[in-house]
Amino acid sequence: MKKTILIVDDDSKVKQAVKAALEKGDFKVVEASNGLECLQKLHDGLKPKLIILDAAMPVMSGWRTLYEMHKDPKLEKIKAVLFTNKESHCKEKDKAYCKELDGHYIAKPFTAKEILKKVRQLTAS
Repeated sequence: MKKTILIVDDDSKVKQAVKAALEKGDFKVVEASNGLECLQKLHDGLKPKLIILDAAMPVMSGWRTLYEMHKDPKLEKIKAVLFTNKESHCKEKDKAYCKELDGHYIAKPFTAKEILKKVRQLTAS
């Protein structure tokens, strides 16, 4: 059975690139356009093996989504990878916060190979 990955990004080109890479890697992909939509899907019963969250999105950012997930006992154990296309979001305090919440961080631009490697690594267990 394929492992489900939830991609959350407001940029449809990024979502499609990540989706294409993961589907080639034999993962099932579900999409959301912002953190609020992500949380709604999770509360509706979606149980992804991993969530890939853009750090900066309208409605609800990836950072806030991760924070909200860690407040909810039903969602706090889901692994997440945060990524962004702006170096300003790569501040050390953000990396420390992300690590503290068990999140992982990938800076954009990234390659399909990098995403697939990270996702395989995080979903191996």
